[in-house]
Amino acid sequence: MNNNNPCFNEQEQEQVVLVVEDDEDGAEGEETHEPHEAEHAVVVQERALVPNNNNTNSSSNDDKEVPARLLQRIPNTAFGIGLGLAGNAILWKTISDLFFESSNDLINTANTVLWILALAAGLSVGVCYLYKCLYHRHLVSQELKHPTRIHYMNVPHLLLIMLTISVPHDFHASIKVLRILFGIGGVAQIVSTQHVYNNWLFHSQCTISLATPPFLLSTVGWFLLANLGLSVTIEDAWGLALPQFCLGIGTMFYLVLVFTIMTSLHEHQQELKGSPSLTLLMAPPSVAVIVIDALNGTPDQFSDTAAMVLGWILILLVPFAKSGPVIKRSPRVLGEYWAYVFPLAAAATAFIRYASKVQTMASKIIASIYIAIASLAIIIVACRMLYHTVQCMLCKAQWGDPLLNISPCITTPPPLPTTTTTTTDIVEQSVGERRIGKNDDHNDMA
Repeated sequence: MNNNNPCFNEQEQEQVVLVVEDDEDGAEGEETHEPHEAEHAVVVQERALVPNNNNTNSSSNDDKEVPARLLQRIPNTAFGIGLGLAGNAILWKTISDLFFESSNDLINTANTVLWILALAAGLSVGVCYLYKCLYHRHLVSQELKHPTRIHYMNVPHLLLIMLTISVPHDFHASIKVLRILFGIGGVAQIVSTQHVYNNWLFHSQCTISLATPPFLLSTVGWFLLANLGLSVTIEDAWGLALPQFCLGIGTMFYLVLVFTIMTSLHEHQQELKGSPSLTLLMAPPSVAVIVIDALNGTPDQFSDTAAMVLGWILILLVPFAKSGPVIKRSPRVLGEYWAYVFPLAAAATAFIRYASKVQTMASKIIASIYIAIASLAIIIVACRMLYHTVQCMLCKAQWGDPLLNISPCITTPPPLPTTTTTTTDIVEQSVGERRIGKNDDHNDMA
């Protein structure tokens, strides 16, 4: 039996089994022992796998290749881990600013811890993906050409924007530095989205008529830029209404995408029902609520337009819950389930802003429910990823990539298909062939 587990190193040996069978003379009913007919030697080759205790060099080479294989399998979806952590950092910073005037040490600590974790996750994945870009360019090219995975190329600069929004107050970040980061994020958003929009218009496999929820990753960046621009008063500094520009661009693309996605979900229901990417429908309008209220609202009154968008976010949660999350299933790619985290955190942030303005018991209850859902989501997703990581360390699961068709726990090519043949089958086949030969001889004599 062949074993493909890299924890074992085996070599093949061949055993030779000699089987001797006496033939019976059916015509006379007497046994004959003719050397050339009665005794037949059948050589059967069987593979027996035994441990190889001397092949230590190949084992050490395999151990050295493990980090390279891990870096080779880092997908661009892994940036979603930092995105989910940064979304929750924004959530707790908003709670601290609107309800505690940034004076609650516990909430400020939660914001700081989540921000540091998001930064660490983003840097770690970024370094690993840079290695992949340098030494496995053909794998990165496959992601760029894929109609869905290309949209995850927007996530790194989205993470930069969200880290800039959620930077803790204890760090005392300079407003000039934040504005520079706004400019970097804006340039990255324009460059990446122009490539995506060109595919929407002129590429047969990435056209907007085939839109799925990941297409929204190129749209949510406009709303995040508008939010960051308002927080750093970019219009006063640069003399351009950049937040309003970004809001307009994002709104138009979101309306087109959401209509296309909602009208074609039935064609992808087996793939998308319960999929984490479905929650991305909530992310752009959730950020837009904050921007619209900041532009049109007053300190004591919530914007009516923002309230209407908030109703759309509220109703979206119902079909998502009914479709049933697939968190029990093993993740097909690193970062898959983190798509649940960021949109829920953004929705909770929007309801927190609403509750801080209207100051009613009902609004506070809804905001508290969304905070609980967002907090529960990040805990469940983090525990699920940790559990799957432990399973991978025990070689009971794998961090693969369906796009690249890589299986990390298999280091040797799969064995060729073999047919199991027993000794009895071989002997019976030999006897049958001999009888057929005798019948042919009798026919010739006749």
